[in-house]
Amino acid sequence: MKRSNLLFVLGFVLMSSTAFAQANVRGWCKNGQVWIVWQVTHADSPQYAIYANRTSFANTRNATLIGRLFWQEWSGLRLKDTARSDTVTYKIPTDTGDYRLRLNEGLFVGTVTPADAGTRFFAVVRWGDSLVTANNRVSVTATYSRNEPPMCYEQYRGANLGYPFAIFNMWADGRDNDGAGRPDFPVMATDTRMAHRIFSLWQRNKAAHHRGHCLQRFSCTAAAEQRENLARGHFYRPMRLSLA
Repeated sequence: MKRSNLLFVLGFVLMSSTAFAQANVRGWCKNGQVWIVWQVTHADSPQYAIYANRTSFANTRNATLIGRLFWQEWSGLRLKDTARSDTVTYKIPTDTGDYRLRLNEGLFVGTVTPADAGTRFFAVVRWGDSLVTANNRVSVTATYSRNEPPMCYEQYRGANLGYPFAIFNMWADGRDNDGAGRPDFPVMATDTRMAHRIFSLWQRNKAAHHRGHCLQRFSCTAAAEQRENLARGHFYRPMRLSLA
């Protein structure tokens, strides 16, 4: 094979590998946040980058980096560790109900501010890649409303020595400018970080089992004290709270 033809073939293979490093990228807006889900087709991809732009783009040079996720983040490793299960994945909201990610899917969550409202194009690439196609790009129309603030979401229920517990997760807003966040949801991470805060609620005793409804999903912005705790990162590690 001629050298020129060989280089062409190699270049085509590399481009194809980059283009299909992540597939079935889809996204939507719900409860004040944008949810981007993709199928992981390379198990050896430790980092993914999320780019966004107001218009469609074919190269990451023409977009803004809004997220850089390590595999522990996009795969939900902390949730698996807390639940002590390798098969537990993120459960996230949609317009038609909750969606439980598959084991081969990754997740990015971005918080919607007034400046983020409207339609944007999002792309998911392996860290260091730059090629964007319809296969790894999606458009999402986001709405901003104080009536739909970001929430905490129940992820898993179980029992330890007969005591019921529930695990919740909240996806923090990451920005370098604290003043650029939502007025009802404080900035709790640095720019390009999708920091997730996970915590557990435990029932104090078996006699209180009939009060299990206390484990229902609740708003992270329900009380000023709760917002202050979140802002300080108190929920970064699993917590045991009395439900009595």
